[in-house]
Amino acid sequence: MRGVFLSAVLLALVAGCRIGGDQAPTPSQTPTRQVPPSPAPTRTVAPTIELVAETPAAPPAAPLSEEGPWLTFHSPEGIWAVNSDGSGLTLVLDRTARGSDNAAYRYAPSPAGGLLALVEIDDRIAMTPPWLRLLSLPDGQLTTVAQLHPEMGDQEPAEELVDRWAAAGLWNELAWSPDGQWLAFNAVIDGDSGDLYAYSVERQELSRLTEGTTQAVLPVWSPDGSRIIHGAVERLYFGYSGAGYDYTGVWSAQVDGSELDLLYSTSVNGFEQALGWLSDTSLLLVTNAPNELLPCGYRDLRTMDVVIHTVRTLAPGPFSLVAFDPQSGAALLVVPDEPACQQAQSPGIYWLDVRSGNPPLQVVEDQAYELGWSEAAGLFFASTPFGALAVDTAGQFIDLVVPEGAFGLPQFAPGSRRLAWTGDELWIGTLQDNLDQQPLLIHRGYIWDASWSPDGQHLLFMAEQGFFVASEPDFTPVQIIGLTGSQPVWVMPPANE
Repeated sequence: MRGVFLSAVLLALVAGCRIGGDQAPTPSQTPTRQVPPSPAPTRTVAPTIELVAETPAAPPAAPLSEEGPWLTFHSPEGIWAVNSDGSGLTLVLDRTARGSDNAAYRYAPSPAGGLLALVEIDDRIAMTPPWLRLLSLPDGQLTTVAQLHPEMGDQEPAEELVDRWAAAGLWNELAWSPDGQWLAFNAVIDGDSGDLYAYSVERQELSRLTEGTTQAVLPVWSPDGSRIIHGAVERLYFGYSGAGYDYTGVWSAQVDGSELDLLYSTSVNGFEQALGWLSDTSLLLVTNAPNELLPCGYRDLRTMDVVIHTVRTLAPGPFSLVAFDPQSGAALLVVPDEPACQQAQSPGIYWLDVRSGNPPLQVVEDQAYELGWSEAAGLFFASTPFGALAVDTAGQFIDLVVPEGAFGLPQFAPGSRRLAWTGDELWIGTLQDNLDQQPLLIHRGYIWDASWSPDGQHLLFMAEQGFFVASEPDFTPVQIIGLTGSQPVWVMPPANE
């Protein structure tokens, strides 16, 4: 269906934008997708167009909604929540009495809604103990779960101790089970190592799932919520620029504590990344070892059955970027224009059907600096030297019109065809934009973050001048407050409401 959708979009585009999407040829030793011949591509850039006038109007006067959803973010004052239309801004976790620029937070919203799991550190410079807490919305009720690391003491800590603190604090990866009933995380509670723990929201109980001399990192839940895949590392190299983790292996832990299974041993310096699941037991993995081959550190894209340990290699690499859609099983990977990286494929962006295991097919010869999957759009987006591409799950693609001064990937508005482009300014466009229908410039000044509301009707963004909302139909920006925050994430209402 998405291939049909993109074909309809292509009919609306003016000449000058490339199109791609012939039926894939029978796979051969070096398969490619056929692209209509064209002159050397140039960056598709939209000129500056009329700015929507900003008004001093305030967002709608309303309290924080009982129904949600809520956008949360943090500042030195604590954690804020706001309604999707920009109203009801509330400091739901007030830390003004002890707040400082040295405070740090890591948080993850529950898929069951209504809860934000957070790691709170009073002073990251002094490496004070991190605490795990649950923040309920919209009432702001705070539940302390555990202190994740003991006091560091007055002496200068050894590098290994700093790594252990980072694993439990600034680099702790909070992972919710699919049903939102369990939370997995790293903690130093019952021993001297950073172990894998799981917290039961219903029973309000902690379970220690691993123990040993290594640190448990990057937990990932299986779709059925029965097991947690995680790495075991000896060093994290906290404070070192560009250093990866020193892995010893990747493990599977049953959440009920009944089994701890070594999936494979490895001595890689980098990251063993789980990209997504094909079933309850089949996992897509990739090794990211940038220090082995800096321009193209990804290698060994493979599936693994986490029960019987069978492995199927899909792309040995090396390549520089990869993105995956678990629902369709489609993946994109990028081979850069570097001689050392061209061991298996020529430069370009490649499409891969993970389920079939057929060889990758070239979408375009373009390079890509960023690559990502957008669940809201049902599309991959790639940033290239010539602008940006949208690629569907069958490998069909279109060129997008990129405003001059924008960088990175666009933000797609759920339930629409709108795109937000951020960078030196802020623009709103659509997938159908062309040189006659250009993205609309709505705000001047550098944009820190931008996030669409879940219904796609409001765009909330952090700019140099403060926190703003722009709402349909004209998207005139309205300032919510004259401060900026970090890590904006949406918390959905509880599923039973």
